[in-house]
Amino acid sequence: MAFFVGAGLAIAGAMVQTLTRNPLAEPGILGFNGGASLAAVTLLVAFPAAPPSLLPVAAFVGAFIVRSRFIFWLGIGELRRYGWFWWGWALVFCPVPLPTS
Repeated sequence: MAFFVGAGLAIAGAMVQTLTRNPLAEPGILGFNGGASLAAVTLLVAFPAAPPSLLPVAAFVGAFIVRSRFIFWLGIGELRRYGWFWWGWALVFCPVPLPTS
């Protein structure tokens, strides 16, 4: 099982690096981490009695929504060579939960 998980992560990393043409690229540059954390925090705040096993599911759904939005924006109009990069940065900072005191 660990072999397949590692292979999947390697393929996903190679795809992100190919898309960004950056050998040091990681999923945070496209905003996936922000979407996952927003969904996880939303689950914790909205449903405090939710079982802890739902937290990874919520994070996956949040990252999937950001990915879907990213792909949707790529399909609209003509993005210049680095247009996807700026959309990714917008997605990085858009779904960030703000700290409260």
